[in-house]
Order: sequence, then structure tokens, then C-alpha cells
Amino acid sequence: MELSCAFDQIELQVPNPQNPTAPAATWKLNGSLRIRTRGDQPAAPATPQLPASAAQPGA
Repeated sequence: MELSCAFDQIELQVPNPQNPTAPAATWKLNGSLRIRTRGDQPAAPATPQLPASAAQPGA
């Protein structure tokens, strides 16, 4: 599986889970990001399915 994204002057404010009172880090993205994965597990279904026990009554 591969996920490719293109960014143009994007800034993300990323909190620090180790120190919640610290200021968030700023990540600046300008360009492309490609994430590739591989493994033995099959891909997840395109539409998540709720287990029958979690379905809402009357639905």
C-alpha cells in the first residue's frame, strides 16, 4: 500500500505528549510525502464495519 500527499506551505501544530504544558512544535511541510507499508496482514476493508453487538437498537 502506498499513500502519497503533496503539500504547499502547510504548518501543523503538534503537541508534546511527554509534556502537555510545553508549547506545541510547529512542523512545516512544503513538498511531497510518501508512506509505503508492506507486511503479511491483509488490507482493512474500505468501509469500517461495526460488530453486530455495537449496532444501534432499531437500526
